[in-house]
Formats: sequence, structure tokens, C-alpha cells
Amino acid sequence: MTFFRGDREIRLLYLGRGHTGGDIVVYLPKEKVVATGDLLHGWMPFMGDGYPPEWVATLDQVAKLDFEQIVGAIRVAPLIVERLGAEQLDASEIVALADAYAPDAPLLALAREDRPELRDYFTRLRSVELEIGGQDLAELGLPESPRVGEVLAEIRRRKLNGELGGRESELVAARALIESRLVEDDA
Repeated sequence: MTFFRGDREIRLLYLGRGHTGGDIVVYLPKEKVVATGDLLHGWMPFMGDGYPPEWVATLDQVAKLDFEQIVGAIRVAPLIVERLGAEQLDASEIVALADAYAPDAPLLALAREDRPELRDYFTRLRSVELEIGGQDLAELGLPESPRVGEVLAEIRRRKLNGELGGRESELVAARALIESRLVEDDA
């Protein structure tokens, strides 16, 4: 179904089932914007009314549209502002909150309310990277497994929170995490 508001073309598209049996996508072809509703989440949604086998095919249909931006920020930005106002979050929690919806929702949240946490996210935190990787963990004796991701995530959390400096401190922390898990596994 296609509507026009002035010279703006607005298409309501049913591309298949996903989160529900009636997922509708709003597409603005001239602006190259698509709003997917509950088809696209930044988290694991309730699946009781979902159609997981068809969901991926429906998202494949969305991907065929000529778009540059997915709208979701308008709903999420106020929630980011609300959470930042209600809780004292450390740097890693701010990154986890913002990264899940970056860059659109955190930018809109910053536009809504000039929060120092979001300024810090955009000027410093989102560019924090580890100086070690999976190969370093393998050299420390950690075999390829989901544990590699867990250790790297914990190292990044500590680095974001200012607990670690450079490569050497990351390696020391990784070694301690690996050894502590080995002790737990032997117990």
C-alpha cells in the first residue's frame, strides 16, 4: 500500500512473518529510510508469537530495499536518557547501553538531553579497543571456545572502567582470568 503526503512517498509493506504474523515495514524510498518495528531488535525478543524459521527470510526481503537508515532511535533514545538519569552507570555499562543501538539512538539521546555520559561515549569510550586478542589467549593456554569471548569481554570491561592500561596489563589480567577458571574447573 502506498500513500503520499505532499511529495513524500510512504509505502507500507508486508514482507513476510517474523516477530508476529502481521509485521509491517514502513519504507520511505526517497529518503532511503525503513522502519521495521519489531522485526529488528537490539536484544532477544519474546518469541512466543514469533515465526523464527520465516523471520530470517523476511529480514532478507527488508535488506533488498534501497535504504541507508533504519528507524528505531526515536523509540530507544528516550529510554537511554531515562536510564542514564536514573542510574549511575560505569563506563562499560554506558558502552553496553549505547553500542546496542549505535549510532542513531545514542546520538538522538544526546540531542534530546546533553548528557556527559553520552559525550564521553562519542568522544572516548566507543573507540576503546583491546590490544590483545584470541591468539594471545591461545598462547596463554586457553583453547578455542566461548570462554575466549568471555575473557575478552571482561578485559574490555576492565579497560573501559580504567582498571587496565596497555597490552601488558591486559595480558596479566587475561592470565589471571584463565588461571582462576582452571582452578574452578579442577575443584
